Amino acid sequence: MSISKAEQKKWGYLITWFRALFGKSSKLIEKFGYPWEMMPLMYVILKDTSGDIDEASKRIEEAIYFEVEGIENSL
Repeated sequence: MSISKAEQKKWGYLITWFRALFGKSSKLIEKFGYPWEMMPLMYVILKDTSGDIDEASKRIEEAIYFEVEGIENSL
């Protein structure tokens, strides 16, 4: 079974995009010191931010802040 040049180009683009997201997900894992089991979550956050690692980091930092603030308020 052969695929058209357009299909090859589309799949090549998708593979490149997934590799980039995987690399960025790895950077987030390292930055926040999360275990590798968190990789799917990092991937989803990055996908939601169109691969913008700075925006993804900001969202994670906001979540950490609100989690800590909620814990402190419940004490």
